[in-house]
Amino acid sequence: MKTGGFDLVVEVHEKMIDKALADAFYTSSFPEVKGTYVPEDIPAELRDIATVDYEFKLKEPPYVDALRNDTGVVRILVSGEIFLTILGGIRIELDANICLEAAIGVDPQTGMLVIDLVGARIDEIALNDKYGLPRETLDKMNNAISIALRSGFLDQYKRIEITSAIPPLELPYMPPGQENRLPVSFGALKVIGSKIIVVALNFVNFRGGTVGQIANFADDYDLAAGVSESGMHRVFDFWWDRTTWNKSFEKSGTIEIDAAATVINALFDIKDFIINALSLGFVEITTEVLDASVDYGVSATFEKPGFDLRDNNNIRANCMVHVKAWAELWATIRTTTEIDVTGPLPDIIPDQEVDCITATYQLLSVELPFDVDIENASATVYVDDKKRLMAKDFDVDLELTLPWNLPTQALNGIIDVIEDIIKHYAPPVPLSPSIFTVPVPGTMMTLLSEIREVVTNDVEAIVGADVTFNGLPVQIVPVPKFIADRRPRKREVHREECELVDDIPERFKTGYFCLYDAFEKGFSGCKICLPEYERRRGPFRLKIPPSLRMERVRRGAIVGPR
Repeated sequence: MKTGGFDLVVEVHEKMIDKALADAFYTSSFPEVKGTYVPEDIPAELRDIATVDYEFKLKEPPYVDALRNDTGVVRILVSGEIFLTILGGIRIELDANICLEAAIGVDPQTGMLVIDLVGARIDEIALNDKYGLPRETLDKMNNAISIALRSGFLDQYKRIEITSAIPPLELPYMPPGQENRLPVSFGALKVIGSKIIVVALNFVNFRGGTVGQIANFADDYDLAAGVSESGMHRVFDFWWDRTTWNKSFEKSGTIEIDAAATVINALFDIKDFIINALSLGFVEITTEVLDASVDYGVSATFEKPGFDLRDNNNIRANCMVHVKAWAELWATIRTTTEIDVTGPLPDIIPDQEVDCITATYQLLSVELPFDVDIENASATVYVDDKKRLMAKDFDVDLELTLPWNLPTQALNGIIDVIEDIIKHYAPPVPLSPSIFTVPVPGTMMTLLSEIREVVTNDVEAIVGADVTFNGLPVQIVPVPKFIADRRPRKREVHREECELVDDIPERFKTGYFCLYDAFEKGFSGCKICLPEYERRRGPFRLKIPPSLRMERVRRGAIVGPR
């Protein structure tokens, strides 16, 4: 049993963590760090030249190097740029590769799986020394950078939220109120190998599960979830006792019956013949059935279904349905009465019509309560649009008989209605809450999970999914050649290789393939890389370098450059 006896086990691949880190980077959740470092035990007269002003910013998204199985620690590699101002004014720019080790945990308040940066340890700092600085100077820089990262970056950012470890607790067709939210408790946190973070949860008041028995079922998926059959039963029991789903259904209608009219006409023909014979032919009665129909009604009430999980994404269910059916046979009849004055003799005088009545009569009324015991019904297990495991659309093979003396057409029609109610109005079977969260708290992006696999056996269901971020595409082809700075005080567009592009925070960058499109959006050309397109006020005008300016003579002729 891969879920180790827990109700719900969520496995997060390190790829998912990398995507969360990239999301934080491109939405600029990571702050830029600026500050001042003053070494200890420095004489007052040397403090000015010993003080180090620092700036630090990330160059690219951090990524996960490894997870530690024994400690629940994630190793994160960070690539950034360090700007140091030393000796009262000398500015040094260095590339820095930094290794952090941070604990992984679950926030009890929000249920989010998080990387704790407050308690992170800076394991290593590697500077790209292109200045040939002395070892002692590099050591002091390392110390300054460590303090800068600790006070300005790690303590300020505090944590990275990866995904929801405790799922939303709403089940379908439930009334509002906290008491109707599925109780979920945290079971355990585990790291498998160096790639998978495992969060184990339980439903309602269950406290079982063995951490050591949880297996890796994420494979190469970004996210995977396993739900045990016992957990499914706890979810369904909680839902059934509280749901607003209507457990009783009614259906009524009318069935027109041509065959019944023919049969009834034959019966009335016999009756008319007898009356005519008894009156010696002096009274002739003709009865005609104009139409016949059966009004019916069916009500069905479902008891709580039982189910067992099966292979091939199925459950096997049984359910008792209490049915009450009624039917009424109606006929519209026209009766014509004529007097034949010649009686049995040949008609010399035409018959005289004395009466003609058309009326609708109830010929039969029946009612029957009975129970239908559904056994071995099958339903498909699937993931709905809220990322919940559900079972619906029962495949039921019913053989019903009704002890009614109704025309075959009407009897079969009523049986079809009963079977339709049982098959299509059977209650849904919620098997889990949402196993993958869609919103990403604290970011501007939305988590889009694509279900890649749903596999069931007789003890659990495993769901595998890949994840993308809406607004964070995997790739863009081709790559835009112009980068716009959306900061209100800038509103500039640059060539991609411009040195000022690195100073733009990621969340304010917008790429353009066509330079004119950037101008249409109100951006000015950069004064360094696009000086001819710079505009600061008034309507946009292309600035022509003096060497290319032309002038018109009085008659309109164009002369060459000045």
